[in-house]
Amino acid sequence: MAMALAAADAATAAPEVYIPLGAANKVQVIDAATRRPTAMIESVSNAHGLAITPDRRYLVVGSFTEVPAGSEDAPPRPSTVSQAEHEKHHATPAASGAVTVNKSVVSIVDAESLQVVRRIAVGGAVHHVAVSPDGRSAVTTHPGRGGISVIDLVTVAVAGTGDTVLAAYR
Repeated sequence: MAMALAAADAATAAPEVYIPLGAANKVQVIDAATRRPTAMIESVSNAHGLAITPDRRYLVVGSFTEVPAGSEDAPPRPSTVSQAEHEKHHATPAASGAVTVNKSVVSIVDAESLQVVRRIAVGGAVHHVAVSPDGRSAVTTHPGRGGISVIDLVTVAVAGTGDTVLAAYR
Protein backbone atom coordinates (compact mmCIF):
# COMPACT_ATOMS: atom_id res chain seq x y z
CA MET A 1 0.00 0.00 0.00
CA ALA A 2 1.39 3.40 -0.96
CA MET A 3 1.29 5.90 1.84
CA ALA A 4 1.59 9.65 1.93
CA LEU A 5 2.11 11.72 5.02
CA ALA A 6 1.64 15.41 5.71
CA ALA A 7 3.53 16.83 8.63
CA ALA A 8 3.14 20.23 10.19
CA ASP A 9 6.12 22.57 10.39
CA ALA A 10 8.34 21.61 13.34
CA ALA A 11 8.26 25.21 14.56
CA THR A 12 4.54 25.07 15.33
CA ALA A 13 3.32 24.60 18.89
CA ALA A 14 1.55 21.30 18.23
CA PRO A 15 3.13 19.44 15.30
CA GLU A 16 0.97 16.73 13.84
CA VAL A 17 1.45 14.00 11.32
CA TYR A 18 -1.50 13.07 9.09
CA ILE A 19 -1.74 9.49 7.83
CA PRO A 20 -4.21 8.62 5.05
CA LEU A 21 -5.98 5.33 5.75
CA GLY A 22 -7.12 4.61 2.19
CA ALA A 23 -10.28 2.53 1.87
CA ALA A 24 -11.08 3.10 5.56
CA ASN A 25 -12.14 6.61 4.40
CA LYS A 26 -10.25 8.27 7.25
CA VAL A 27 -7.08 10.19 8.07
CA GLN A 28 -5.33 9.46 11.38
CA VAL A 29 -3.87 12.46 13.22
CA ILE A 30 -0.77 11.75 15.31
CA ASP A 31 0.99 14.11 17.74
CA ALA A 32 4.58 14.11 16.48
CA ALA A 33 6.07 14.81 19.92
CA THR A 34 4.30 11.99 21.76
CA ARG A 35 3.80 9.71 18.73
CA ARG A 36 0.25 9.07 19.90
CA PRO A 37 -2.98 9.33 17.93
CA THR A 38 -4.94 12.46 18.79
CA ALA A 39 -7.84 12.47 16.34
CA MET A 40 -9.42 10.85 13.32
CA ILE A 41 -10.69 12.75 10.28
CA GLU A 42 -13.68 10.95 8.81
CA SER A 43 -15.85 11.48 5.74
CA VAL A 44 -12.95 11.49 3.29
CA SER A 45 -13.16 9.05 0.41
CA ASN A 46 -10.27 6.57 0.05
CA ALA A 47 -7.70 9.04 1.42
CA HIS A 48 -4.42 8.72 -0.44
CA GLY A 49 -2.25 11.76 -1.16
CA LEU A 50 -2.48 14.73 1.20
CA ALA A 51 -0.73 17.94 2.19
CA ILE A 52 -1.24 20.72 4.72
CA THR A 53 -1.01 24.43 3.97
CA PRO A 54 1.94 26.30 5.53
CA ASP A 55 -0.44 28.33 7.73
CA ARG A 56 -2.08 25.05 8.84
CA ARG A 57 -5.51 26.30 7.76
CA TYR A 58 -6.32 23.45 5.36
CA LEU A 59 -5.43 19.82 4.96
CA VAL A 60 -5.90 18.87 1.30
CA VAL A 61 -6.90 15.19 1.04
CA GLY A 62 -6.97 13.42 -2.32
CA SER A 63 -9.03 10.32 -3.04
CA PHE A 64 -7.79 7.32 -4.98
CA THR A 65 -11.38 6.37 -5.87
CA GLU A 66 -12.90 7.43 -9.18
CA VAL A 67 -16.63 7.99 -9.64
CA PRO A 68 -18.71 8.99 -12.67
CA ALA A 69 -18.62 12.75 -13.25
CA GLY A 70 -21.54 14.44 -11.51
CA SER A 71 -21.89 11.80 -8.79
CA GLU A 72 -19.26 13.36 -6.55
CA ASP A 73 -20.47 15.44 -3.63
CA ALA A 74 -21.29 18.99 -4.62
CA PRO A 75 -19.68 21.68 -2.49
CA PRO A 76 -21.87 23.42 0.07
CA ARG A 77 -24.26 25.99 -1.43
CA PRO A 78 -23.01 29.54 -0.89
CA SER A 79 -25.56 31.71 0.92
CA THR A 80 -25.63 34.10 -2.04
CA VAL A 81 -26.77 31.37 -4.47
CA SER A 82 -30.32 29.99 -4.67
CA GLN A 83 -30.86 26.26 -4.19
CA ALA A 84 -32.20 25.94 -7.76
CA GLU A 85 -29.14 27.70 -9.22
CA HIS A 86 -26.81 25.56 -7.09
CA GLU A 87 -28.48 22.35 -8.30
CA LYS A 88 -28.35 23.55 -11.91
CA HIS A 89 -24.65 24.38 -11.61
CA HIS A 90 -23.88 20.94 -10.15
CA ALA A 91 -26.26 18.92 -12.36
CA THR A 92 -24.98 15.53 -13.42
CA PRO A 93 -23.65 15.43 -16.99
CA ALA A 94 -25.66 12.27 -17.70
CA ALA A 95 -28.88 14.20 -17.11
CA SER A 96 -27.96 16.55 -19.95
CA GLY A 97 -26.91 13.73 -22.27
CA ALA A 98 -23.21 14.55 -22.00
CA VAL A 99 -20.56 11.84 -21.99
CA THR A 100 -19.35 11.22 -18.45
CA VAL A 101 -15.69 10.95 -17.52
CA ASN A 102 -14.67 9.53 -14.19
CA LYS A 103 -13.61 12.04 -11.57
CA SER A 104 -12.19 11.89 -8.09
CA VAL A 105 -12.83 14.08 -5.08
CA VAL A 106 -10.39 16.24 -3.15
CA SER A 107 -11.60 17.04 0.36
CA ILE A 108 -10.54 20.36 1.84
CA VAL A 109 -10.41 19.86 5.61
CA ASP A 110 -10.34 22.69 8.14
CA ALA A 111 -7.21 21.73 10.09
CA GLU A 112 -8.53 23.17 13.36
CA SER A 113 -11.99 21.58 13.44
CA LEU A 114 -10.96 18.55 11.32
CA GLN A 115 -14.21 18.93 9.34
CA VAL A 116 -14.50 18.74 5.55
CA VAL A 117 -15.38 22.26 4.39
CA ARG A 118 -15.40 21.61 0.64
CA ARG A 119 -15.24 18.73 -1.82
CA ILE A 120 -13.81 19.44 -5.26
CA ALA A 121 -14.07 17.17 -8.31
CA VAL A 122 -10.77 16.62 -10.12
CA GLY A 123 -9.74 14.71 -13.23
CA GLY A 124 -9.04 11.23 -11.87
CA ALA A 125 -7.74 9.24 -8.92
CA VAL A 126 -5.36 11.33 -6.81
CA HIS A 127 -1.94 9.89 -6.08
CA HIS A 128 0.07 12.87 -4.80
CA VAL A 129 -0.85 16.28 -3.37
CA ALA A 130 1.47 19.26 -2.94
CA VAL A 131 0.75 22.74 -1.58
CA SER A 132 2.63 25.80 -2.83
CA PRO A 133 4.98 27.49 -0.33
CA ASP A 134 2.62 30.49 -0.13
CA GLY A 135 -0.36 28.20 0.60
CA ARG A 136 -2.44 29.67 -2.24
CA SER A 137 -2.49 26.58 -4.48
CA ALA A 138 -2.51 22.82 -4.30
CA VAL A 139 -1.60 20.43 -7.09
CA THR A 140 -2.96 16.89 -7.37
CA THR A 141 -1.53 14.24 -9.67
CA HIS A 142 -3.68 11.79 -11.63
CA PRO A 143 -1.23 9.17 -12.93
CA GLY A 144 -3.96 6.88 -14.27
CA ARG A 145 -4.98 9.69 -16.61
CA GLY A 146 -1.58 11.31 -17.04
CA GLY A 147 -2.63 14.68 -15.68
CA ILE A 148 -2.71 17.16 -12.85
CA SER A 149 -5.22 19.54 -11.31
CA VAL A 150 -4.41 22.87 -9.71
CA ILE A 151 -6.70 23.97 -6.87
CA ASP A 152 -6.89 27.63 -5.87
CA LEU A 153 -7.01 27.52 -2.06
CA VAL A 154 -8.20 31.12 -1.84
CA THR A 155 -11.38 30.49 -3.85
CA VAL A 156 -11.29 26.76 -3.00
CA ALA A 157 -11.97 25.71 -6.59
CA VAL A 158 -10.14 24.05 -9.48
CA ALA A 159 -8.01 26.72 -11.14
CA GLY A 160 -6.76 24.57 -13.99
CA THR A 161 -5.67 21.20 -15.27
CA GLY A 162 -2.43 20.00 -16.80
CA ASP A 163 -3.30 21.37 -20.23
CA THR A 164 -4.37 24.81 -19.02
CA VAL A 165 -1.45 25.08 -16.61
CA LEU A 166 1.09 24.13 -19.27
CA ALA A 167 -0.44 26.57 -21.75
CA ALA A 168 0.09 29.39 -19.26
CA TYR A 169 3.83 28.69 -19.24
CA ARG A 170 4.32 28.41 -23.02
